[in-house]
Amino acid sequence: MTHQVNHIYSATSVKIQFIADVEFGVPSKKCRNFGICRINPIKNSNSLSSQEIDAKCGGCKKNKAVESVISILNNDVVEISFLRFYINELDHYDHFNTGRFIVEEDFDFLMEGKSIISFKIKKGLYPVKLSEAFITVVFEN
Repeated sequence: MTHQVNHIYSATSVKIQFIADVEFGVPSKKCRNFGICRINPIKNSNSLSSQEIDAKCGGCKKNKAVESVISILNNDVVEISFLRFYINELDHYDHFNTGRFIVEEDFDFLMEGKSIISFKIKKGLYPVKLSEAFITVVFEN
């Protein structure tokens, strides 16, 4: 199943937005393969140089978390904008090179705090949108 996206969103269409570390893969396969394995919200984001990132992630091996902006739009569409600066070459090739982001299994997100944030990303193929700073995937379910 391929999802086509040709939307331009305004700031007023964003219901919730937060920064998180996103790990690729599927939980049932110990974060291997294709999809979203984990989304861990970040309270305080720090910018790192590329040398610090290489040191922090052990030479940027596969399946390290990528800092991302998560947006939940008013129509419950989920948009993940992965910061290109944090994506190593292997993950870029494996997950974005074909122009489609593969989600092998449904992914459910739940964060409880002052308010509850939850969403589901369904199994499927989703178009990838590239910019200088971000690789963005819009999940319309």
